[in-house]
Amino acid sequence: MDVVRPPVGAGEPAVFVAVLRPLEVLVGGRPVKVPGRTRRALLTALALHPNRPVATADLVDRIWTGRPPRRAGLTLRNLASGLRARLPDGPGWRLVVTDAYAELAVAPDAVDLLVARRLAAHGRAAARAGRPAEAAVLMRRALGLWQGRPAADPAWPEFAALVEERLTLLEDRLDADRAAGRLDEVIDEAMGLVVAEPLRERLHLILMQALRDAGRPGEARAVYDQLRGTLADSWGIDPGPELQALWRSLADPVVGRPADPGPQDASVLMFRLRGFAEVAAGPEEEAALRDGWVGGISRHVEHAAGRLALVLGGTVVALFPDDPGGRRAQHAATAVRQAAGAAGPDPAFRAAGRVTCCAAVVSGPAPTSELLGGDAPTLVGVALDRCAAVLAAARPGEIVVVGTR
Repeated sequence: MDVVRPPVGAGEPAVFVAVLRPLEVLVGGRPVKVPGRTRRALLTALALHPNRPVATADLVDRIWTGRPPRRAGLTLRNLASGLRARLPDGPGWRLVVTDAYAELAVAPDAVDLLVARRLAAHGRAAARAGRPAEAAVLMRRALGLWQGRPAADPAWPEFAALVEERLTLLEDRLDADRAAGRLDEVIDEAMGLVVAEPLRERLHLILMQALRDAGRPGEARAVYDQLRGTLADSWGIDPGPELQALWRSLADPVVGRPADPGPQDASVLMFRLRGFAEVAAGPEEEAALRDGWVGGISRHVEHAAGRLALVLGGTVVALFPDDPGGRRAQHAATAVRQAAGAAGPDPAFRAAGRVTCCAAVVSGPAPTSELLGGDAPTLVGVALDRCAAVLAAARPGEIVVVGTR
């Protein structure tokens, strides 16, 4: 089995940890064994959140899966001491342990997760700058660091988050390859992926766009029809607005002709988050907690074809154009509640169970122009006011749905 090597750069890090595959540790470029399941679990849990404090309670949950020893804090310190003995602090590598948290402070090239995210960020920047071929190369390098199953235990929320992160990056790379003209390769790969991920709308969108660009509109429409049936059977919803617009353009002999959508049913989803200050050890941790929750909410909103419109303190507002009855907004709210559930919280929703969350959904007719205002969509008037009023009366954990008619 090949050893994962750190990327070639200005200098090789003294310690390198790979977590995007079964745990691998290099010291001075040579493999080092970390004995003991609990010690490896501690290192993995910290390397999955490099340069960020991880609460002691969260580490205990990860290492002992709900059955901690009687003196878990002391045992955790002993595990950390054992790690230091094999991976001593040095330039670009430091293990910090306190009663409240532990942190792995590392150089940018010391953990493969950091390297992959940096490559992905450069690739996305290249795509935004109109250099899709370069973007695809960078994203392909990032994806190459995922080798087999991640080091996280499948029961950990980080495992599901890494799977989602890889899929999102894979979609970005396919889109860059499509923009670079590699249509046959994109179509072949995406055809297999939509079978494995039948509910993933963006994969279907990229496949439809590639088929359209390759002069195969009939096949693109067939992909849409298949997705529409799957979504209706699974969630009782239709494909999102971007997919619908693409389908309409494929069905219209005058492709690309702008249509006047007129009034449409739209939804506002508003979350109220409370408890960050009480849970956090200080302002920095409070901000990190809030940012994590907002990021997690944003991911579920976008997956349901919505967009964040406003974040103000503990209030988060999302908009869903063309959403009859608020079904997409309800799906996003339910997904957030499940992801933040005590049975298996998403890593974005740290301190789940101690941070309270409730949501309100208001749906009704609204002009498209109010919802799709470029990079900063806005919605004003009765729907937003009604949603705020409904949310004020909601109880923690509750999702309230009303209409404006």
